[in-house]
Parts: sequence; structure tokens; C-alpha cells
Amino acid sequence: MWKPTNQPQTPGRPAEPERPTTSTPSAPAMSPSEPPSAPRPVTTTTADQATIGKSLVIKGEVTGSESLYIDGRVEGSINLSGNRVTVGRN
Repeated sequence: MWKPTNQPQTPGRPAEPERPTTSTPSAPAMSPSEPPSAPRPVTTTTADQATIGKSLVIKGEVTGSESLYIDGRVEGSINLSGNRVTVGRN
């Protein structure tokens, strides 16, 4: 006899509700032949030091208890016992 073609061949069963899939990020695979990367040099962040910007001019005495990065101009003495003073390009 005649059979419609738009009906499924297998007996119908109720559809299962979709389950949300959770993906866990996988760590990148490292081949055993790769040497471990060299440790990065420790750099001082701006939170660890004060900065004299390139447009600043200081005339007088600079004292303190934290490290200092100077990119501007200082005319006078700098006394930061036990801390680092870094002079920039300017």
C-alpha cells in the first residue's frame, strides 16, 4: 500500500531534554622535548616605587622609604636608604 515518506522508520520515542554541556579548559600540551622556559627577570611595578615623570622638574631634597624611578629632572640631593633609584632616558 501507500506509505507517507515523511514519517520516521523507527518507532517514535519521547525526545530527551537537552543537557547543557560544560567544557573544561584543557592545559596546553607540552612535548617532553621542549626545555622549560627561563624564569622571567623580576621587575619592579609602579606599586612598589614612586615615579618622577618626564615632564616634572624637582628642585630640592628628595627623601623617602621606597624605590624611585626618575624620568624627569631632579636638581638636588636624593636620599632613599636601602632602596633603589632608577634613572630613565630623559
